[in-house]
Amino acid sequence: MLESFQSLPAYDQFIRIETKFFIPRSSLRGLESLLYSYMSPVDGTKTAGFTKVESHYIETPELTFFTDALKKPQNRMKVRIRKYYDGGTKFQGSFIEIKRKENGVSKKKRFRIGDWEESEILRGHTLAITPRLESLNFNLRRDQLISRVTKINELIENQKPKYAARVAYERRAFEKQDLRITIDQNLESEIIYSFLPIIRSHTEEIMNSNYWLVGSEMQKIYDRTDFAVVEVKHSGKIPEWMVAGFKYLMCAQDVSFSKYVWSISEAISGRISCRDLAP
Repeated sequence: MLESFQSLPAYDQFIRIETKFFIPRSSLRGLESLLYSYMSPVDGTKTAGFTKVESHYIETPELTFFTDALKKPQNRMKVRIRKYYDGGTKFQGSFIEIKRKENGVSKKKRFRIGDWEESEILRGHTLAITPRLESLNFNLRRDQLISRVTKINELIENQKPKYAARVAYERRAFEKQDLRITIDQNLESEIIYSFLPIIRSHTEEIMNSNYWLVGSEMQKIYDRTDFAVVEVKHSGKIPEWMVAGFKYLMCAQDVSFSKYVWSISEAISGRISCRDLAP
């Protein structure tokens, strides 16, 4: 397994602005042609055509991460385990990450984990710094790893998060300098069966709130059979060629969208499947 982790890029910290678009599937061939002209394919897109990304979200019993995403305070966060498969089948590794949004800027820190650490986190257990965990995170200094593990452990101890949802999709990724563009499609989403009673206990309160409009609007505008989700990660300015290509040639819609928020919103509305995915 360690060989798989060593083949992953050492991206363990991100600070950037994210702009999202819905693009009709009928425009994807033109979009990819445009991106190949200006940028380079990376990750599984370069080696196998695409990467399957699988995200396992943990959530507090109060649905804090979800409701904060609806209320949109200046500072908010979510926590997830990310797993990567080149071409959909070749496992490349897993990360646990805390993603924060601070004044419109996304900041993400993460570290690599194995199957044992994943199981412990999803069961609500804290992690120890072991030689194996240090080996997996060969790209981090020991003090950096300790700091990140400590933050995860504090969150687990203080907020008692539960395994809430699994979201998976196919991703094609392109980069040039500090610009990264990803195309996500074939979205799958499942709520963990044991978490469903927590969602149901908050459903009436959320649906009667003034911030539920955000979740219901996501449901209205997103149809996974008609659209791909395109994310532009940048440092503050989107190139002119991209603006022209996206808005005028690809019929892109500039949107506020979160796969996790959409998934929980679908569950609140009773429109998503549930599975007993034991960690």
